[in-house]
Amino acid sequence: MPDEVNRDLGRLEGRLDEFIAARVARDKRTDERFDRLEEKLQGLLDAANMGKGAWWLSVKIGGVMITLGAGITWVLTNAVSFIPR
Repeated sequence: MPDEVNRDLGRLEGRLDEFIAARVARDKRTDERFDRLEEKLQGLLDAANMGKGAWWLSVKIGGVMITLGAGITWVLTNAVSFIPR
């Protein structure tokens, strides 16, 4: 009986070692996948931030152009009234 128990315990230990080795390998693959996903996500975030910066730059340039256009229009409109005819 003790030999049978020892054999069963040895078989169980072997299966447990295989399970642990498989689990460690799976955890390593999962970590590698998460690292790749984080890199891709960071690239997307960087691109989004660049787009956001470009958007704000175009809004500011547009605001300056509108302000200059309005100022020039006001000057021309008022200057015409001061020009003697």
